[in-house]
Amino acid sequence: DLCVYIVIDTVLPERAEFEFLRAKHFRINPIRLRGEESAGICFPLSILPDSVWAEKGNLWRGEVGYDVTEHLGVTHYEKPMPAELAGQAHGGIPGFLIVTDEDNLRTYPTALEELWGRPFYITRKDDGSSGTFFIRGGEFGVCSRRIHLKESETNGFWRMARKYDIENVLRKAFPDTDIALQGEIVGPGIQDNHLGLKEMELHFFNLFEIVRRHYLGYDALVKFAQTYSIPM
Repeated sequence: DLCVYIVIDTVLPERAEFEFLRAKHFRINPIRLRGEESAGICFPLSILPDSVWAEKGNLWRGEVGYDVTEHLGVTHYEKPMPAELAGQAHGGIPGFLIVTDEDNLRTYPTALEELWGRPFYITRKDDGSSGTFFIRGGEFGVCSRRIHLKESETNGFWRMARKYDIENVLRKAFPDTDIALQGEIVGPGIQDNHLGLKEMELHFFNLFEIVRRHYLGYDALVKFAQTYSIPM
């Protein structure tokens, strides 16, 4: 049967159908059931509101892949920012940047078909808090995942910028290019510190040319990391 599939880290609205999730604050968490990993939850089509049937027609009985996110009013769960990474904000992340948000293959299984037969590389997803460091129009800036941060002596993202001398590295490596470097801060006090680190580190995974809207490839990222002793 067709069903409504809702992925992990989704927050459902406070409706009678979802009342059984109140103790979990209406959030879908990864759990194990009878020893098997659960990557979401399924509901019958009957949970869909009248707006779906009005849009698709009363004779409609569902179609594979139809996105009902807005109809259901679900939202994506955002992990709270650890205290050592929070700071004063200039505002939201600038519009010329792209928020770091790696897709989960379980959410987009058709991506396998797009990748089949093509070369690929494998990296490890470290569980921390992502940030972006950029130079745009000659100005250096530091962002958490969604916030443009004011310069600070105590903020974790700015501390990492100084630790790895990111501003000078970017100016030297890309003297005539508006560029952004993105990475994951990991260590004590951040997402349970699964790597068991003694101090904060920043592990980079993206180089982004801002004007061209273009991510540099793996080879370019490796060369950059090796040349400037930047950890990937």
